[in-house]
Amino acid sequence: TWDLRYTGAVDFEGMIIWSARPTRGPKAPIGEYQIKVSVGEQSVTKKLTIQLDPNLKGITKEDLDLQFQLASEIRDKTTETNEHVIEIRKIKSTIEATKDARPTDGAYKVFEELKKELTEHQKELKRLEALYISKIKAMMQEKGYDGW
Repeated sequence: TWDLRYTGAVDFEGMIIWSARPTRGPKAPIGEYQIKVSVGEQSVTKKLTIQLDPNLKGITKEDLDLQFQLASEIRDKTTETNEHVIEIRKIKSTIEATKDARPTDGAYKVFEELKKELTEHQKELKRLEALYISKIKAMMQEKGYDGW
């Protein structure tokens, strides 16, 4: 079944979520879609039209398209950030396993390389966080929301 949502962001074990559900993707925008239902070797394709909810007053298709675009960008950046967290955890686990290595051990070289890689991931996370915050601020200000 399709709940009219696109794929959500990648998550990781122990992820703390305060409000939104990042694993739930953005809603499909208004438009024409093809749906395919298959059972065994038989399949049927039908047209599906998503229309504007008539209860939404003052909302245009363009508004919903912008909302979809922003939600998709947030999902993509959330996925990118979460993938860095997953990679950092793997690196930390490997570092922990090699922390007692002596400078003459091959594991010591691995340890030093992992420390360098971890630093790079941490820099990228900081860059993504700054980008995310500035993008959200700009979008909110563009829509007339104050407080930033």
